[in-house]
This record gives sequence, structure tokens and C-alpha cells, in this order.
Amino acid sequence: MHPFEHSPLHPEHATGAAPHKEPGEDVGHRAIVEHSRNRPQPIMSPGIDTIHQAEPRVPQIGDIVHYVLSKDSRNDGEHRPAIIVRTWGNTPKSAVQLQVFTDSTNDFPHEHPGSAGIMWRTSVSYDEHASPGTWHYPEKD
Repeated sequence: MHPFEHSPLHPEHATGAAPHKEPGEDVGHRAIVEHSRNRPQPIMSPGIDTIHQAEPRVPQIGDIVHYVLSKDSRNDGEHRPAIIVRTWGNTPKSAVQLQVFTDSTNDFPHEHPGSAGIMWRTSVSYDEHASPGTWHYPEKD
């Protein structure tokens, strides 16, 4: 018994007659392929093997994001990697607590806590336009 023998996907049910079959061809598989052509397909980016997310991402503890250095650094506006250690809400634009990885004394003077290579930032707002003192997801290359 063919697995789709009593299914509307089976080619005999779709046309009323057995379709032409090449030697070794799985007619049931062809019916599934034909059926799937009529279904909406996920949106793919050209050259990328991943599916776009349907919903905006909600920040989660452990996510790696970018923090934009503010005026208290030597490199105002540059991006540094950060890990979310706490979230303030469950929306895509929720504020977060971050542990920011800095470029040590290249980013901050010796007396600044960020000069040790890691810096804690609290209640950091999301900004897709990357304003200083905010967080966002890493840019795609």
C-alpha cells in the first residue's frame, strides 16, 4: 500500500488516472512536491540559507548585542560587544542590563571602570539607529 493511496495528495485522486511514471520514480513524492508548489514559501534572502524571522526578536538573557559607546569614552559612537544579563520587559525594544566588553584603556582612561576591559551598563535603551549609550543587534555584513 502506498502511504498516500487514500490521500488527496495521491496523483490518482488528483487526476482520476495514474500519472506517467518513470522507472524507479516515486509518484507519491512527486505529488507532494507538486502540492508544496502551491503553498506559500518562507522568505529567503538571496545568497543566505536562513529564513527571515516573522516576528521581531525579543532580547533574552545571554544574547550578544552591540553597545554604542557614549561621550564618556575615547571612542564615542563606536560599537562594542555586550552580553545581556537582565531584561526590563518582554518586547523587542525592552531596556536591558549589559556587560560590555571594552577595548580597555584604548576606550577609557585608567580611572574609568571600563578601562579594565569589561563594563556594566544599566537600563540601556534599544535604538536601531545606534545612538550613543544604546544597544542594538549586530549588523549583518
